[in-house]
Order: sequence, then structure tokens, then C-alpha cells
Amino acid sequence: MEKLDVNYFYGPLTIPQVTDQAVARNLAYYFATYEIPFLKLLLGEALYTAYNAGLADVSPAAKWIALQSELYNVAGVAPNQIKISVVANYVYWFYMRDMVTQSTGSGEKIAAAENATNASSVQKVKLAWNMMAKRNREIHAWLKARVTDYPEWVEPVADYSTPEAYQLYSDRKNILKTIIPFF
Repeated sequence: MEKLDVNYFYGPLTIPQVTDQAVARNLAYYFATYEIPFLKLLLGEALYTAYNAGLADVSPAAKWIALQSELYNVAGVAPNQIKISVVANYVYWFYMRDMVTQSTGSGEKIAAAENATNASSVQKVKLAWNMMAKRNREIHAWLKARVTDYPEWVEPVADYSTPEAYQLYSDRKNILKTIIPFF
């Protein structure tokens, strides 16, 4: 269940020419690739499954609407709505990481700028990641305070039983860390 759209990408998450069909199609790929896996990392598989099923009900329970509001904040009335989502920060990080170079028939290239100078995107993606990590910790605290409403949620616990189990634990912990991302 993808919820992101181009309207989440403004302010510090601005993506130029987002209304251009090619850019929008490219973003749709990033939504499809990263949104659901991120939610599974943040919420855990069991809570993600319950959340998804809960929202699919004809009349979703208040707890699923509340969780959705934590993940996808929408304020105001259309057409002046402000949309903010921790998921958008995660998707933005991967989008910007991949936009550092452009794929061409002769390999990866850095575009030459006309009437401009190329600059590093590290500060912008660092800000997006750090905002996401802070919000992820807030969402975990919010869930911890409501564990009776969300019994499917469990904090990430170290699991060394298999390499895959440890990798999942590591990935769930990493999205909570404030870091400086390197490309």
C-alpha cells in the first residue's frame, strides 16, 4: 500500500521538475521500491501487516488512522495542504543518492551545468536522513507508549541466530541512527 506522492517533496526535500512526466515516473519507481520496505523496517513485519489490513477495512479502527497520521502527516485543506512524511525522507535519500550521476549509453556521467556550478548534495541528504532518524525514534517512543493498542509492535532486538536475522535487526536499528550518509 503506497501512500507517497509528489506532494511530499518540497522544502528541504524539494525535487526539481517533479511535475515533469519523466521525473514523476522515476519517482514512482522509488516509491514502489523503498516505501513498503521502509515501513516494514520501522514498524516490524507483524505490525506492518496488521496496519495494512486495518486500513483496508471499510471502516478502519481509530488506532490505524492514528498510526497513519504518525507516518503521513497532512495538514491544511486542499489545495494548500502540507504533506510531511518520515517515509518521504527515506525515499528522498535514495533518490538523491542515485541522482548524483546520470546513466548514459557510454556509462555513468556527471552532468555539466550551464550557467551554474555543480555542488554536492551531501548536506541535503544528511539533513533528510537525520530528520528521518529523529522522527523514527519519536514514532518508536509513540508506539512503545501505546503497546496495548499495537501488540504486534516489538522493539528491534538483537538476533544472531542467522545472518539474515541479524541483518534485519541491524537494518531496523540503522534507520534510528543520526548519521552522515556517504555515497
